[in-house]
Amino acid sequence: MNFISLTPAESRSHEEVFLTDANKILLLQQEVNEMQEQLDKVMESIQKREFEYGHVVEFEKIIALKQISEALEPKREELKTAVLNLHNSLFPGDISITQNFFEVWVSVHPSWLIRFPYDFESIEVRNAVESQSH
Repeated sequence: MNFISLTPAESRSHEEVFLTDANKILLLQQEVNEMQEQLDKVMESIQKREFEYGHVVEFEKIIALKQISEALEPKREELKTAVLNLHNSLFPGDISITQNFFEVWVSVHPSWLIRFPYDFESIEVRNAVESQSH
């Protein structure tokens, strides 16, 4: 039985593409996190005031909340799609195989560790050298 084998150069090429895509995801994650922080701040700033008919909130705050939320949802979807694409570039589509690797750190040459959480909404990246010193 023959198995496909990559030369070291081919492996490095795949790793470089993989790490480039992972870095793009990390930037997108940062953008999503910043937008979520904005949304949280607006939510915290909205104060319900009582008046004789119930509670009232400021129109401008609700509009700001809506604008951020509407901008955030497509970014979340873009992030999840990018994470799934990166995962699928590494693992086979067979769930019976892939399920053995949920929440596992993958070592990527030369010194990176990457993990895909089961919800595929983000990735975690660590430097293997730093992780060994802890």
